[in-house]
Amino acid sequence: MFDYEGQLDRLLSQQRAEAEQTVSSTASFATFKAFEAAFQEIDGSILSASTAEEQLSIDFASLALLIDRWRNELNYFVDDIRLQLQMFDPIPYEVIDRVNELRFKVEFKILPAYEALKVKLADIETDFSNIAIAYKSLVESSFNDMLIFNNNHNDIEGNFSAFNDVSVYIHGIEDTGEDFLANIPEVSKEGDIVIHEMRDGSTAYYVVTDNDGTLELGDRMTEREMKETSAYDSGDGRVHMIYETEYQNEHRQKTSNDLGKSLIALGLMQGDKNIQLHSHSYGGRRSWQFALDYPEYVESITTIGTPYETNSLASAGESAANVTEAIPGALGKHPLEYNEHVELDSLSGAASGVELNDNAYGDMINTSMDEVVTDVTMANPEIYDDLQDMYITAATGRQSTIIGSLATDGAVSAGSQSGDVLSEYIDEQPVIKVFNVGIAHSAEKTHDEFKEIMRDVNEINFR
Repeated sequence: MFDYEGQLDRLLSQQRAEAEQTVSSTASFATFKAFEAAFQEIDGSILSASTAEEQLSIDFASLALLIDRWRNELNYFVDDIRLQLQMFDPIPYEVIDRVNELRFKVEFKILPAYEALKVKLADIETDFSNIAIAYKSLVESSFNDMLIFNNNHNDIEGNFSAFNDVSVYIHGIEDTGEDFLANIPEVSKEGDIVIHEMRDGSTAYYVVTDNDGTLELGDRMTEREMKETSAYDSGDGRVHMIYETEYQNEHRQKTSNDLGKSLIALGLMQGDKNIQLHSHSYGGRRSWQFALDYPEYVESITTIGTPYETNSLASAGESAANVTEAIPGALGKHPLEYNEHVELDSLSGAASGVELNDNAYGDMINTSMDEVVTDVTMANPEIYDDLQDMYITAATGRQSTIIGSLATDGAVSAGSQSGDVLSEYIDEQPVIKVFNVGIAHSAEKTHDEFKEIMRDVNEINFR
């Protein structure tokens, strides 16, 4: 009548059998060890499940639900004993002692072991996610290469395959492409087509028109409307792409992968394409990464305000965010923004269960661009020659005041902007004095001198 120990043993045996079957289906040794540690804590038992399956198959949400069910079964077991004992009066003392021991075992040994198992599985899920995201970048880059090869080999065209001249404008951190869009009339020619890929996933199209001798953006159009224009039919003009990153502070490698995917889909990375990259601030790092990944298509890189070296302001911004995210968020800054990118180096030595996130801020804090270029050119010496063939301009914005110009634009030092660490590749290092009531860093990308530089680069015939 009072075989409560036997009931608990049978319940645990049933749960252990479910664990054996579940662990075997996951083919995960880490998951196996987590479950085994829980049952060893409970009763010293060792699981015999095999994890020899060839393919991992882990549904962490289902595992959490399974453990929650086990915990509910145990709680129900304890409650059921309490209800049964209410039927006896008096209750034998030896039964009370045995029941108290069982309740203590369930509440202070078994249930905590299952809770610890859930925590461990959550850590494993995070570790798996970190690894998957780190290798995702490599897979996406390789997939882009395969798409380019397939499109060229099979003459698969995109909507803009007929256009050979392409200018891409890449913004920096905490920014959008709106300022570059406003620049277009002054860096383009009549009949050029403008594609604005926005962060929300939408795309706007424009044609540069002449209004009494002044170039301006025409009305915003849909893709279908743009295809009905004479500018599209001729295929003679330049395509200007204003590219907005998915995350405003995403890592340069994620931008390179995503931008490559977009240009491939448009037919702008096949055949004899000539891409001019124009960028501001961290966008310059993004441009360089794209040029390293797809050097055969890049003719020029033009940057202003780019931190080629490590940047102390990025470190200050991230430190502030570590104290409280409310302050940088209120100021429109998001140094800790998640961006679905993890560097392979970050996996080494990372604590288990810690979500990794390598975004633009971390990149500027830890990495100088000469290190990136050196690593790539040592692995692939041909890219060294490709970079030498590119026309590269590293413009420096300087905050100008009534008493003179400063050796910074308010965010990045002049020495870092000029790209001295990559001087062997850089052809031009112009200095632009920006007189602005605010920070010059924000205004330099729309400065007349920088627009003139971009226009001149767009007009160069590199072929």
